[in-house]
Amino acid sequence: MRRSRKPRAVSPHSVPRFSILKAKCSDPRMHVALDMLETCELTHELGAAELSIPLNLSASRVRHLFKQQLGFSPAQVLKMRRMQVARELLLSTFLRIKEVRMRVGLRDASHFTRDFRHVFGHSPSEARKQGCDIGKPRRPRANRAGAA
Repeated sequence: MRRSRKPRAVSPHSVPRFSILKAKCSDPRMHVALDMLETCELTHELGAAELSIPLNLSASRVRHLFKQQLGFSPAQVLKMRRMQVARELLLSTFLRIKEVRMRVGLRDASHFTRDFRHVFGHSPSEARKQGCDIGKPRRPRANRAGAA
């Protein structure tokens, strides 16, 4: 019997930039694949099958290399890039959340909100309200029971 796997939790401070991902890779083919993911149009779904063509590898081998070298699948890397761009757009533009979601290639509002909250610990609307504080660690709340 196979267990269902939960998605890997990613904290706001562990969302790696592409330069960090490239530094982790020893295989030059991975640098090509990461360059493709970094420069692709976010509205285009670039999967292992599309990455495999210029690398002259099978899609399963591309997924294996990603997991081996980075610990993430190509889809997870693309999702992290989308979330980073969405965060930058929310903080630096006056675009509505719906427009940001469409620009990063996500059509479903609930999936976008869930993924954004999973990565950054805030919903997109909370991120916009908090502004620059979105990436900072949350302070623990003071224990009010002990205060008199």
